[in-house]
Formats: sequence, C-alpha cells, structure tokens
Amino acid sequence: MNILVKKDNQTFGPYTRKEVIEFIHVEELSHDDLGSWEGEENWNSLNELLSQANESDSDPSIYDQFEDDDVDYEKMKEWEDVFQDDDDDDDDDDTSEELTTSVENQE
Repeated sequence: MNILVKKDNQTFGPYTRKEVIEFIHVEELSHDDLGSWEGEENWNSLNELLSQANESDSDPSIYDQFEDDDVDYEKMKEWEDVFQDDDDDDDDDDTSEELTTSVENQE
C-alpha cells in the first residue's frame, strides 16, 4: 500500500514504503512529517506510520491468509457429524461402568 506525505502544507506522493524510507535517509523528509496510507483520512508522523507498517509486516495474522469466500461452509456442515469430538459424548461414564462390571464378572 502506498503512502501520501504532507510537508510544508503540500501533499506529495503516493510513494512506496521503501521510497519514503529513502527520502528520510537522504533528509528530503523527516520522521516528523505527516503521512497517510493512500485512501485513508488519518495523518500520522512518518515515524509512527512506518512503525505500524513494520508491525503488520512482521506479524501476519493467520486470518489474513484466506478470504471467507474460500471457506466451503456446506462441506463443513457435511463433515461435522463425521468428525465429532469424543469429549462431547456423555456415554463415557456408561462405558467405564460396563468395563468395571465385565471385569468383576470375570473374577
């Protein structure tokens, strides 16, 4: 996503993150100049904006890896009964009682 920059009451850009970092490095821009992601209305210091970009780049969310449109909810519903969690069954107590009775009868 590209960045718009405000310096001396003028708006410049859009620039890539890499370009903005280079402008700061050669002192054409300052960390205190304002920047905004293209298409957004919030303006923050370039320092803050670039640090947000670092956080989002280094910590991708697992939920961002696919769109909800990619999930086949019908197929999930079909398989729901096939893969049941054993912890949900209340029959476990009955099974242990049957095993205890079976062992007692063998003695």
